[in-house]
Amino acid sequence: MTDKLMDLVDANATTGPWPFRRLPGETPGRLWQRLARYGIRQALVASNRAVLYKDCGVANSLLARALRRYAGRLYMVATVNPGFPGWAKDAEEALALGALAVRLLPGYHDYRLANSIARSYLHFAKERQVRTVVPFRLEDERHHHWLCRVPPVPVQDVANFVEQAESPVLVTNGRIGDLRQLHDLVGQRENLFVDLAYVNGPDGAVEELVERFGIRHVLFGTWAPFLYVFPKVEQLRVADLDEASRRRIAAVNCRELFSLEEPVVEENSTSPV
Repeated sequence: MTDKLMDLVDANATTGPWPFRRLPGETPGRLWQRLARYGIRQALVASNRAVLYKDCGVANSLLARALRRYAGRLYMVATVNPGFPGWAKDAEEALALGALAVRLLPGYHDYRLANSIARSYLHFAKERQVRTVVPFRLEDERHHHWLCRVPPVPVQDVANFVEQAESPVLVTNGRIGDLRQLHDLVGQRENLFVDLAYVNGPDGAVEELVERFGIRHVLFGTWAPFLYVFPKVEQLRVADLDEASRRRIAAVNCRELFSLEEPVVEENSTSPV
């Protein structure tokens, strides 16, 4: 068992049913059980429903309602399709419901991060200083349903989006090769952040990301419940980092980026599930 005393904030989790297979954390309660078991005290959570619902606004509303019981622990990440009519209204409503960021899924919603649809979103994000989450992928491509194969977002598209963005962009679910290419294209940028969820190797990968993107720009993320939580915790625990750097990746960077207050721990309290 890994060190439960490490203060952890998960920048990349999800909840809700997935149409192609059953996930073990498809309710907020079950997700929270999986995260809290390893000492994760707070998490940003997106909706699986929003991936395939035509109207993302409905899925965002359902997610906001489901997370009310977990205020201060599970935080909403809205999903918006800027190619859908009324998307800006959906985004405004989600932000009013407490969403801390907006997630874009160009592969599933049939647009490119480099076209006019994305540019209209970038204008919105600049005006509102919205934090944007861009996943390279949601599921390992080898596990896709044979009639719903969605390729990862092209690295060049992500790079173009980051270069044009004038507000923070968290790029998630990138393998080490994706993130190396992204860095080669854009370098270190003040508005660019990456997570660890899909970085499974090689040895020294965490340290490499710190060197490439900067210690304040690497966030702990698990992509639970699609992926197991324990390997990510252990990967960070054994990384060759000083304790101040480890704490930054584990929790501090995410709290700073999303303006999270550190949770109050009540003695002899149990978390609702």
